[in-house]
Amino acid sequence: MIALGNALLTHVATREDLSARVASAYARRAHRHIQNGTLDAALIDVDSALSLCPDRPDLRVLRSGLYRWRGDLNAARADATFVLARYPDDVEARTALAYVRMAAGEWPLAFVDLTAALLRAPSRADLLTQRAECFRQMAMLHEAHLDAERADAIIRASNGIKPG
Repeated sequence: MIALGNALLTHVATREDLSARVASAYARRAHRHIQNGTLDAALIDVDSALSLCPDRPDLRVLRSGLYRWRGDLNAARADATFVLARYPDDVEARTALAYVRMAAGEWPLAFVDLTAALLRAPSRADLLTQRAECFRQMAMLHEAHLDAERADAIIRASNGIKPG
């Protein structure tokens, strides 16, 4: 009886592993579709992956971006907030929500999200650049300039370019 129970557990674990592997394959193919500019095909693959692994935050964030690129800001917002409800410190989900808010013209809210993401990932030049745009849109030009300079310094340092 114990052997049968162990065999069933192995079968269940193998089935879950297979679902995760297939979902990862769909995600990889979705990334290739994105690189090729076929966003509708990418969205189909991400939806397929999520049907197998509905709680994977990386897939939700990816789908949020695809929805945003298609102009479906409500769906994009829903996926980002779904992840943040479970993982409030997720930098990628926080960034995805900020991008949705920027696309919707919600500059102060996007600023809050980008600042929260920067608290967890202070060396992300892309976040500083986007926050600089929020500052610019809110007519806070000095702050925009400071963030842009900080982003530039990070990029230069990561490429081995000395300040100056």
